[in-house]
Amino acid sequence: MPPAPEPPFAPSSHGVRGCPGRASFRPGADHARVARLGRRRVEKGYGRYSTEGPGPRRSEEHRRDAEAFQRARGRRGGAADGHPGPETWRRPFS
Repeated sequence: MPPAPEPPFAPSSHGVRGCPGRASFRPGADHARVARLGRRRVEKGYGRYSTEGPGPRRSEEHRRDAEAFQRARGRRGGAADGHPGPETWRRPFS
């Protein structure tokens, strides 16, 4: 079954659709936003844990790549948990 299409979100001031919320990136989530964010992180050089490339199903590889991205942006401890929030969603697109 193909992943669910990305629902419409209004663009924010920086031209990227608003963060769909942390629940959209829970383990096992399967939709286009997961793949879109994963592709952008890989393009920015944060895809070392994605062995098969970022797909639409949220996995531990997605979480580890997001955590590496957060740490590179100065987050530490619980703030670098690998779960995308508004900032981790926006930064790869800016």
